[in-house]
Amino acid sequence: MQVGLSIKTSKNEEGTAVCFAGVVVDTRNIVIRLRDKKLQNPHNVISEACNSPSLSLLDIQKLTGYLNFVSTVVPLGRTFLRCLYNMELYFPPQAAKYYKGRISGKAYKDLAW
Repeated sequence: MQVGLSIKTSKNEEGTAVCFAGVVVDTRNIVIRLRDKKLQNPHNVISEACNSPSLSLLDIQKLTGYLNFVSTVVPLGRTFLRCLYNMELYFPPQAAKYYKGRISGKAYKDLAW
């Protein structure tokens, strides 16, 4: 029985370090890490958020989504997203995604971590 799925041979990789969904799985050193391209981006995103006095709901959602992805390779990284998720809760339900809210002190501390 054929399912209809095809294998893209150009994506096949061999060796001890394989990139899958933006994360490098290294079986020789038994570690997972971000690719070099994706490693610089979190620093830029966080510094941009810290330099802004307020963020829109859409900006916070993008930030938490991206940092949630990054936390797959950072030990205890997800625990430092709690204050950002709490900030999302304080936006009024009828507020547009571009309504801006001030960044709490706790959220700044979490971003600094």
